[in-house]
Amino acid sequence: MNRARSLTALAVSLLLTACGGGSGDGSNGSGGNGSGSGNTGGKVTLTGVVAKGLTDNADVAVYAVDATTGQPAATALATAAPTSSGRYTLEFAYSSGAVYVVRAAGRSDATTTHRDEVSGTNQSLPSAFLMRAALRPIGSTDLAMEASITPYSEMAVSAATRASGALTATNVAQGRATVSQLLGFDPQTTRATTVATATTTDERRLAVMLTAVSELAAEGALGCGTAPAGGERTTCVVQALSAASSTSTMALTNGTTNVAAELDAALQTVLADPALVGDVSPGELAVANENLGCTGAACNVTTVNVDNAVDSAITSAKALIANLKTDLLSMFSQGGATSTATGVVNQQAYQFRTASEGVHVPLRTMVTDSGAMLMGIDLYNDWMAGRTTNANRTRGDGDLVANDGAWDYSSMVVPAGCTLFADTGFTTAVTAGQTPVGIGCGARHYFTRSTGFTNVCTQWRHMFQMTPNADGSFSWRSRAQKRTYAGCGSTYTTENPQGSTLYFNGTLAPTLSATYGTIRGFSLSGELPAAWDDDTLVGYRHTLAMNGTVTDGSGGTSTHALTGTLTAYDSTGTVTATVTLKDGSQIVFGPAYQNAAGEEVGPAYAGAVTAGTRAHALALDLMATVGTAEMEGTLALGDVVWDASNRALRPTTGSLSLALRTIASGGARTEFMKGTLSGSISGWRSFNDSLTESTANHYTVTTTFTGNITASARPTLRMIAAASVQADGRNNGDGTLLSSSLQYVTLSNGNAVRTVNFTPTYDGATRKVTQTLITETGSDLRMTLLPGADTADLLNGAGTVIGRYSRDDSRMSFTNGDFVSLDIGL
Repeated sequence: MNRARSLTALAVSLLLTACGGGSGDGSNGSGGNGSGSGNTGGKVTLTGVVAKGLTDNADVAVYAVDATTGQPAATALATAAPTSSGRYTLEFAYSSGAVYVVRAAGRSDATTTHRDEVSGTNQSLPSAFLMRAALRPIGSTDLAMEASITPYSEMAVSAATRASGALTATNVAQGRATVSQLLGFDPQTTRATTVATATTTDERRLAVMLTAVSELAAEGALGCGTAPAGGERTTCVVQALSAASSTSTMALTNGTTNVAAELDAALQTVLADPALVGDVSPGELAVANENLGCTGAACNVTTVNVDNAVDSAITSAKALIANLKTDLLSMFSQGGATSTATGVVNQQAYQFRTASEGVHVPLRTMVTDSGAMLMGIDLYNDWMAGRTTNANRTRGDGDLVANDGAWDYSSMVVPAGCTLFADTGFTTAVTAGQTPVGIGCGARHYFTRSTGFTNVCTQWRHMFQMTPNADGSFSWRSRAQKRTYAGCGSTYTTENPQGSTLYFNGTLAPTLSATYGTIRGFSLSGELPAAWDDDTLVGYRHTLAMNGTVTDGSGGTSTHALTGTLTAYDSTGTVTATVTLKDGSQIVFGPAYQNAAGEEVGPAYAGAVTAGTRAHALALDLMATVGTAEMEGTLALGDVVWDASNRALRPTTGSLSLALRTIASGGARTEFMKGTLSGSISGWRSFNDSLTESTANHYTVTTTFTGNITASARPTLRMIAAASVQADGRNNGDGTLLSSSLQYVTLSNGNAVRTVNFTPTYDGATRKVTQTLITETGSDLRMTLLPGADTADLLNGAGTVIGRYSRDDSRMSFTNGDFVSLDIGL
């Protein structure tokens, strides 16, 4: 069998079969109304762990729930010995289909303790401490079941208790499914442990989320600051989380308190502390992090199906597979995004990719050219004011110039150079005492160095000749140039690919702090030459209108607000691209430092001195249209941090929030994707960029995508995908994948109908995948893939096998003898 097709079929099987019938409350039979089937079961042996963190001497008991009132009985069916390291065992007779609640409570003699993850100490828990889990065993034989009792299982039970009818089978299943969708894993079926002893990704996730609860208590958050520190405050936090949960939404609110936001803030605090998370990477908690920030429809939850009869589940799974295969074949086609693609998504992706390839060119042209001209004007003012006697100014990446004036725009440019000239022919540089009559600048767009018998360096650039006007403005003329330096020396030849007599003109008017002072704002308008896309000239001309202002802040910072539009045209005058910086776009500058050699360094570097400014953060609000594609959104970079050597500065947070649309011939816009691609770097402050990367000298990059992907007349997919990579040189310098995760929700008319989670677990030493868990939240079905295995079982929440996938023949065989093919030919 074709291996690529087999792998595709496997992926489809994970998406499709994980969405059949089942129970969201751990059952393995029928009885959807919670009243039970009327059949007497056998005995349940229930084991698990009580953790906030691991809890000693808690009283654990199980209670039957009255099918009429939805309330637990007053008398326990069975009790367990007091917990040791959180572990408990209960045995009780069950009635098939009935709901049971397991309670873990603090003892009245005040001997119950938990291991607080933040302080590392054992804290006493009061008798008011209470956490619960709910289950619904179904069958006619003895069963072995497991349940972790944590603040998150308590949230699920609390939400069900407050729903209409209280602890019915449906409410219990919905409460548990809602919490599972929020976190990206089921906290009740995940073994509660510590970060150090966790063996699967879900165990690591739960351990970190439990630590976040301790962080809330340490901070006195959720209105618990008045409670005594320790167990009393922990109890208060658990109760606050419990009260904020719901069966109808992932949003956690309690009155006016945004409980989700406070929990997420605590989670970020924990993830930033290596002493608390060990080697757990931020990407492992990306689903919880994103869902805790949900608003509006993004908080919608999947409605559970509590009818888990095997035959019913198989019938539903077969119908669902058939429907989704049709959807997939309609949305996707062979060959990817091509001009001949038949799939709706492939068609739109091809249109967007083809049309949007040139967006980066006009954006780079706008920033590079305006920055070069502003640097030239700043050089002119410095010369006229006596702040410099050097008629030349160049800037490369990371270059700093001590006397280039404070709070100007020159720090925003990519490599460029300017010279002050004494003649209108721009041939002779000024000397001391002369007044410049022109400014010549070059904005370098692309550079190559070829090696061989003779080195050759080539610059693809825009040249500017600027002339000062009586009103304080500067007129420019510009053209595209290619400069070739034989031997990479100072001698070069110039080629003007658009002709030696063709110039493009405009005017730049700066606003200065005083006569020949520093630039406080600017306005420019005019035309620019064709653009360089690497070493290729594209288009014919651009029109540019741009404005900027400077506002000083505290600590030597300044904010540069920018607006403007650049429009690209071909030789016939047809618009090929438009890029707009909208109101709200800004770059924040702060003090920069250099060493004795003039190299940029951090302020903690020995002998560092202040030297001009450099960008510390930016937020660009963009609108870009190229042909039949449109992009709108915000690019943001910030939180710049120096490495351990104080020689390398890097932004450690960034995001690109975009709506991507295709434009029909009549002008109608169709949104193809809307989401945010965010990234973060952890460990950069302790990483030494001047040393070779190693297992002891590394940093971690986490990338997360959250958004919706839409195709015409097809369900919308809401996705959260994340990956963390450790840059440690063990994988040819490309980094080692630490974690990856994916949650996607299928939406129909805005309602969540399926929630699927993909969770790989990586070996700590080899970083190879040891297993991949796939779950569907609403039906509580799961499948675990093992490396090299040719089969995988599809199980319900109680562990009953209802189907088996075979990689060799690409089909799912069900336990009633039926099977379906999963090969859709992609």
